[in-house]
Amino acid sequence: MCTLIDYLKCCDAFQNETEAHLRQLLLHDKFYPPDLHDLKSVNGCDYIQILKELKPRVDTILKRLQDEKIELKPDAKYMQSTVGTGSLVKLKEKLNCYFGEDPDQLPQDIPENDRCAFRRRQIFRLAGNNMHSIFDQRWKHNGEETLTKVRQKIEENISSGAVSANDYLIAVSTNLALTSINPDCWCEKIKFEDMLKWSKTLYETRQNLTIHSKTKPIYLEPYLFMTMFNWPRENTSQTFMPSEVKTAVSKWKEEFYKKYPRLNREGKWPHKREGTLFFLANGSGMESIYINKYDSPRVNEDSSEFWHREHTRKILQRFEGILEHPGMSLNYHFNGTTLNIPTSFPIEDRSWWRKRVYFVIGFSWAGPKAYDVSLEKPSNM
Repeated sequence: MCTLIDYLKCCDAFQNETEAHLRQLLLHDKFYPPDLHDLKSVNGCDYIQILKELKPRVDTILKRLQDEKIELKPDAKYMQSTVGTGSLVKLKEKLNCYFGEDPDQLPQDIPENDRCAFRRRQIFRLAGNNMHSIFDQRWKHNGEETLTKVRQKIEENISSGAVSANDYLIAVSTNLALTSINPDCWCEKIKFEDMLKWSKTLYETRQNLTIHSKTKPIYLEPYLFMTMFNWPRENTSQTFMPSEVKTAVSKWKEEFYKKYPRLNREGKWPHKREGTLFFLANGSGMESIYINKYDSPRVNEDSSEFWHREHTRKILQRFEGILEHPGMSLNYHFNGTTLNIPTSFPIEDRSWWRKRVYFVIGFSWAGPKAYDVSLEKPSNM
């Protein structure tokens, strides 16, 4: 795709102009360079229109490549790509140039709908257009500053009359990334009520995420956000009933295995499983969500020292439930609703089955899981 666009720069239509005209061709429906007019009809094919339809394809391609990096463990064989890390970085840089906008300039004399679209392209230039690219900013030198700009721009879209479903996805992802970088600052600034409202709207309008895509990519984020922010517990408020969360979890699992069918066929292999970024924590508001800042694969292993750290035991919230036969899931009860949660690994000790257990809830990309399951009641419960 980038090679095709690079060749276009050699055309007479763009030889004596800046790249701005090429970007106009790619981004603006009504702009048609006179020198390329013949491309509108070549053997019945409108190549100009094909060029103008590249942006949705760019979004789909980047989402697929980057989803597997955040949703599956880094060493998963299934996520291996023929595109190397360096090649992907260069590809993103080129796409950011062609399909993004200058983050510091916003035309004032255009309709609100166009202003929102312009801000989305500014965000694309700053930090991409999916959760993985947003979370990648946590490792960059000015990542917090960049995400603060993204947050300001996306909230302008949300307060407009032309907000899209993907705006809510970017808003929630950005706020979560910021609380991961600097929890002391952002957990206080970001309102949990906004996250509840935005995750609710995203979940209810999730079909609109693929409205411009012919390939209809699968988005797992609406299920993750809806379930995580509305998990039935005492220390946070919820906008969905526990029974609705139960239904969402079931749909979420179906969508995950539809997206990664090999994981469903091959089962859980040590180096081929979904990753976990989020855990439920003590406290209220944004402090009730713990984000695994370092994305360490060890967090997915119950034998890890992660579970024995004093900080982990202090901050993560413990729940109680009944471990079911044959030790691969447990039942969590809340206000008359029972939610069945898979354990992060099978508990083969039969003496534990049907017993009351205590555990941490983490959110993998296939749904909630029970981690660090124990028979011993924690002293802080």
